[in-house]
Amino acid sequence: MLDFDDLILMPPLLLQHNEEVRESWQQRIRYLLVDEYQDTNTSQYELVKLLVGARARVTVVGDDDQSIYSWRVALPQNLVLLKEDFPALEVVKREQNHRSSQRILKAANILIANNPHIFEKRLFSQLGEC
Repeated sequence: MLDFDDLILMPPLLLQHNEEVRESWQQRIRYLLVDEYQDTNTSQYELVKLLVGARARVTVVGDDDQSIYSWRVALPQNLVLLKEDFPALEVVKREQNHRSSQRILKAANILIANNPHIFEKRLFSQLGEC
């Protein structure tokens, strides 16, 4: 039987210690997309690295200011580790917000300016001040 923690811990261990299984999965996964990457923990980060291997065909989406799972040991710093482990990856910032007015984003920018940042950002909107 496995509990939730085991489901996160066991796959990276299997891939680390069993080359045949690791290579099989690396051949199956041509491209990997991970959303909410700021909420990954160390085991999940290792799993991504092991799944994509040297080909490094991976896209992650995340915002270091939106990490909400620190109680589950989420590490927004995993975004920085990606650049170290996969130097060819490109960082693309999406700072334009299409839902909120500039007034709301001005307040958000004031709040997030106080956060320790991995990547600086300045949110903006084309919707005006309404």
